[in-house]
Amino acid sequence: NQALRQDLAHGQTAAVLLFDAAGRQGLDPDAAPADEIGLGGTSVATLTDLDQALSGIDLEHVPVFLHAGAAALPAATLLAALLRCRGQDVARLRGSVGTDPVAEALAAGAPFDLGRLYDDLATLTAWADQQAPRVKTLTAWGARWHDAGANAVEELAFRTTERGKVRE
Repeated sequence: NQALRQDLAHGQTAAVLLFDAAGRQGLDPDAAPADEIGLGGTSVATLTDLDQALSGIDLEHVPVFLHAGAAALPAATLLAALLRCRGQDVARLRGSVGTDPVAEALAAGAPFDLGRLYDDLATLTAWADQQAPRVKTLTAWGARWHDAGANAVEELAFRTTERGKVRE
């Protein structure tokens, strides 16, 4: 929070919060492997955690970008609850609570339920459309595909079918 507020005071124009490896997989820190807690981001599992991370930041005026991976739907729920607790209007929220379900699942390297990830994305997108129309919900993580051996064209071209098979 201190680093984020300092960056905003020195010209940064948005609050960017990357969840840690455990959080991006939707794991509670109490149940996650110890080496994934805090890895690559901030551990956010509760409303209190999110409030502390975004303390002092007016979310009606500063766009917020949450990179929560497979936990984008719960992250959006926490963000909406935080705004309500602060007496702020969710409809004025700008930014992204984005996820790339396939890239996140592949990055986790563990079994995953692609159907559930897409269902969560559909629910998140419907919520944003109705409650927070200036919030984006789909993030394309080209780096995940690149790291798996795709070239730049393939990074843009890969799509996933309902069965979870990659096709061009």
